[in-house]
Amino acid sequence: MELGEFIPGKGRSFKMTKTQKNTLILGALLALFLLAIWQGKAYLKRYRVLTFDRPTAILTMDYGSSTDYSSNFPYLKERGIAATSFISGSLLDSKGYLTSAQIQEMAKQGWDFQCNLYELKNLEKLNEKELKEQLKKNNAVFKKLGLPKPLATAAPFGKVPRASEKIVLKERSALRLGWRKPANQSYAYRAIRQKDLKGLYAVNLDLTDRSKDRMKHVREVIDAAKNRKGLLIFYFHRTTKENPVKFQGVREQYLREIVDYLIQSGYNFTTIRAMTQYMQ
Repeated sequence: MELGEFIPGKGRSFKMTKTQKNTLILGALLALFLLAIWQGKAYLKRYRVLTFDRPTAILTMDYGSSTDYSSNFPYLKERGIAATSFISGSLLDSKGYLTSAQIQEMAKQGWDFQCNLYELKNLEKLNEKELKEQLKKNNAVFKKLGLPKPLATAAPFGKVPRASEKIVLKERSALRLGWRKPANQSYAYRAIRQKDLKGLYAVNLDLTDRSKDRMKHVREVIDAAKNRKGLLIFYFHRTTKENPVKFQGVREQYLREIVDYLIQSGYNFTTIRAMTQYMQ
């Protein structure tokens, strides 16, 4: 009997067969088992920790300047290094910025792409609707390029308001910051935890002839992180042969000196995506 047995009487009542009872019990147990797995995964994700057995560096570039392709991509590729370009969808295929074809070529060879906002706008001046629209537009750009959805956003123009941070992190797994860390804290991460992804501090490499003191400081930061076997995240803007004048950027000579110093110091290199995916 498929649906159980009817018991005669004034009305009809339903009596489950033994098979149906067993099926119901097994279904309940399966649901509890799946719930336990889900809760376990959530627990593991929350408390997952990424540690490093050697000093590690992530090189990130902002806004997707054309020099990511013409200067940095071939130089780093020759050394077996993949880096991360944060791009703004509205600048794609415009003068001085990466083209769609360049991005696709780089991505095929292991280069990582994440995003700034769709337009270079100050987070402090965007309301919730406008900020969500910026993130959605970048998602569409990545999809059109055949790239995986961005996992991280780097905010232009400094400080990220708390409300904006929450909106970004509903759409992204990580937020890379771009300003100086408090003097009493280290730039080096000895380990990465979920809470760290909400605001990843980075060392600025926009170095010019006027930045010799900062060049010395960057080397000191690299030495300190090496001794701790820590992770350092770096960021910079356009790379130029001479000193940048009208925009933020790094002189090519100084950037390459830092990269070579990292290599000589025994650093491993990874990308924002590789790190963030591990934490998911």
